[in-house]
Amino acid sequence: MKAPALATVIACAFLCATAAAEPAQPNIILIVTDDQGYADAGFRNPGVHTPNLDKLVASGVELTRFYAAPVCSPTRAGLLTGLYPVRFGMQRAVNRPHSEVGLPEDLVTLPEALGAAGYRERHMIGKWHLGNMRRAQLPMNHGFTHQYGPYCSGIDYFDHTRLGERDFHRNQRPVREDGYYTDLLSDEVVRIIDEHDGDDPFFIYLPHGAPHTPLQAPEEEIERYSHLPRQRATFLAMITIIDHGLGRIFEALERKGITDDTLIVFFSDNGGSRFGDNSPLRGAKGSLHEGGIRVLAAASWPARIPAGEVREIPGSYIDIMPTLLDAAGAPADADVQLDGRSLLPDWTGRPASEPPAFELFSFYQTRRPNGESLSLIEGDWKLHRQGPPILDGPRADNAEIRLYHLGRDIGEENDLANEHPDRVEAMLDKLVDFRKLRPYGGVPPMIDPEPDGWKPFPNWDPVE
Repeated sequence: MKAPALATVIACAFLCATAAAEPAQPNIILIVTDDQGYADAGFRNPGVHTPNLDKLVASGVELTRFYAAPVCSPTRAGLLTGLYPVRFGMQRAVNRPHSEVGLPEDLVTLPEALGAAGYRERHMIGKWHLGNMRRAQLPMNHGFTHQYGPYCSGIDYFDHTRLGERDFHRNQRPVREDGYYTDLLSDEVVRIIDEHDGDDPFFIYLPHGAPHTPLQAPEEEIERYSHLPRQRATFLAMITIIDHGLGRIFEALERKGITDDTLIVFFSDNGGSRFGDNSPLRGAKGSLHEGGIRVLAAASWPARIPAGEVREIPGSYIDIMPTLLDAAGAPADADVQLDGRSLLPDWTGRPASEPPAFELFSFYQTRRPNGESLSLIEGDWKLHRQGPPILDGPRADNAEIRLYHLGRDIGEENDLANEHPDRVEAMLDKLVDFRKLRPYGGVPPMIDPEPDGWKPFPNWDPVE
């Protein structure tokens, strides 16, 4: 899946850590929240109770320019493949529960590559959201050795149902367990850590469903934020419950004596929803403005990442796979090409002497007229195009084309397109090349309605 037009494609799969003095392979815990806003954490907003996330940031690096896709399924597809999901039809909108589209079975995924590097335990604990209509689309067919949680988004947090069917599974079989959804995921991670035995490292992917709708939390947690409107209070309570679980994960690591040898990466899968706070950014989930794609993020690995520092060097969800493989010392594979690069040198404070220029392509489409959104970030410059399909003509009369300098205008208030026409044309050309990568079919625009008469499988358990 080579794309010469994209400067971000790298010539080999991983950038390995080869120095003899480096520590052994770390345990890796990748935590992804759902719809958490850029300012929805205590270290950015003292009104949000997240002492454990604040501790994570204090023990590692705060990532102020980390990017995701504007909605969740593309982010999940990209972090597990190191590729722009546009290449396999999953970068346009959310993967709906009735969709036949799923993560392609012929792609090398992050858990598969980690397995080849010696990670025998590879756990998927949380929301999948990358295909649920065929068993071949499920997590354990993509390199995970253990799975726990729902396949779909938006399940009820108390009874674990979606569209009237219970959607909770252990190792891809329906399971009935009582408890609040978020707490059950944290319980499972703690159990895995407590039961881990031996010197082999483990990989845990923990994609939370919270604080995505439905907005539900125990009343005692909502009461903490009773001074706020009910929906905002519930949203923040859901984040605080995630934080409680993070604290229990910290305690489990300490009990095992493996805190220093564990790499934890934390970020939101897209910008905050309308219930979140993305200050000081413009926009929210579903937008290609910074508030939709620049997300809350942090990384901690006491053995290698310095504590209490801030990194403004940009990175994104497609960099997760090469970064984690770099941390694991995975061997390079010249036959595999990724769109991402390892961020580990940036996080450890030893960046390459000439790091590659940052580029990020974003894409989202709705069924509304002029509903195709594309953006390209090159360093501090950002081009945003909204309108009819770009392949019908980059400069269609009803297309909105705006250029921002993020270094001077984080709020994207000052359009500089008329002042830099050559830059605009060059960036539009790159957006056209990017959009051409998308194959026919794939995930349809938002919101794809459920077909008349469609019903999920009983217990969301696919029959084939």
